[in-house]
Amino acid sequence: MSINYKALRRPAAALSALALVVGSAAPALFGASQASAAQLTSREVQMSDSAPSGTAFTGVGSGDAVSYTVTFTTSASMQSFVVDFCSNTPLIEDSCTAVSGLNASAATVGTVPVNWSLGALTASTLKFTSTAPQGAGAVSFEVNGVTNPDVVGSFYARITTYTDAAYGAGTPYVSAADVGTYVDYGGVAMSINETITVTARVMEQFSLCADGGVA
Repeated sequence: MSINYKALRRPAAALSALALVVGSAAPALFGASQASAAQLTSREVQMSDSAPSGTAFTGVGSGDAVSYTVTFTTSASMQSFVVDFCSNTPLIEDSCTAVSGLNASAATVGTVPVNWSLGALTASTLKFTSTAPQGAGAVSFEVNGVTNPDVVGSFYARITTYTDAAYGAGTPYVSAADVGTYVDYGGVAMSINETITVTARVMEQFSLCADGGVA
């Protein structure tokens, strides 16, 4: 008798992406206009499935219809923020190379704070905006329906926050390499892992009951 098992991914808690410490001097790299920007603390992006997309699997392990939960703590109030996904670096304002297979353009809002909603989306960018400013502190935003990258390995999320609802008063966000006048920022490392398939063979057993019957 042969039983096939598709190993589920590691527990969801273990899928939390690790926040990258960019360094306290990092704002100096971003120009004088951003010298007062502060790093987002306790930042992570948690995936409900860390498998690559485009596989033969369905459900967990397929890399499709994945939920991404973005969590961070701000040092100042915000009314909008952007998450850019890049394959080459988490550093804010550096050039951003597209992540193969990643598609967030069909994402839908999951659990988010009151007054917040999704803005315009692209394959590699999530935008959130609020009808009222959100005070400094810890926040968590969930989106559903993201398609994971189709290659195994690391990729990165860049997060920038803004004081207004238009992604940067005066100088708005344009792209991952031209993020406008942001307030807080941070990079997060994420990882796509191979789906593991385990095949087990269980030998049949023959035993006798105490009354002499065959079990």
